[in-house]
Amino acid sequence: MFPGDSRGIASVVSLTRNDRGNFMVVSCSAGKTKAAPNYEAALAASWGDIAEIDILLQAGRVGGIVEQRRDGNRSVSLPCMGETYCIGLADGSVSRGDGAVVGVFTQILILHALCSHTGCIPSGDWIAFSDIPDGLFYGGVYKRRTAGRLARALSGGGDLLWDAAERLGGREAALGGDASAVVEPFAGVPVGIVFWEGDDEFGPAVTFLYDKTITGIFPAEDIVVLTQWLVEEMIQIIREIAR
Repeated sequence: MFPGDSRGIASVVSLTRNDRGNFMVVSCSAGKTKAAPNYEAALAASWGDIAEIDILLQAGRVGGIVEQRRDGNRSVSLPCMGETYCIGLADGSVSRGDGAVVGVFTQILILHALCSHTGCIPSGDWIAFSDIPDGLFYGGVYKRRTAGRLARALSGGGDLLWDAAERLGGREAALGGDASAVVEPFAGVPVGIVFWEGDDEFGPAVTFLYDKTITGIFPAEDIVVLTQWLVEEMIQIIREIAR
């Protein structure tokens, strides 16, 4: 489940352009999945950016493949968040490999990744969200929508983190805490997740870490959305495991 996705009710994040021309989060509240007009403006701007890039180069940088479809149009097959997504370059569509509808927030983030990925190799140097440029500005929205929610979902133990990460193509890691894992929502964009089980004095807690190269791919506002998407996917998996 993701903000504006078809799989349920989530947050509504208001967007506006900042001085770099990026759409940024300015507020966050509960709401319905219907996309507001400013989301559609962000989506249209993202497709405008797609028209300006070398699609073969950028698809390769983000781990995708440009394919010729039977109707003669091209599409990009892009693995991300443990699934394969199809980006239709002629009809301006983004769908999951199983044909499921993709919410507008997911579409925008995928298009941003396709446009902005530099093809850089992760450095192995981890940073916190607060270390990211503009990270402190977005700190309130980030905290409300990410770490606390995942920590509550993982209260059953660290094994749930490893199971959820594996389902998303991730792996167990040695980043500290009682359990930790690394997931790559996009190729070359690793996100570290550190979980503390808590005790009688403190409840469970989660910290996210990012390879420092992420700042050359996504601005802070996109990293908020990326992390929220990862949290929603992990919570969905944890719920399925608990059934």
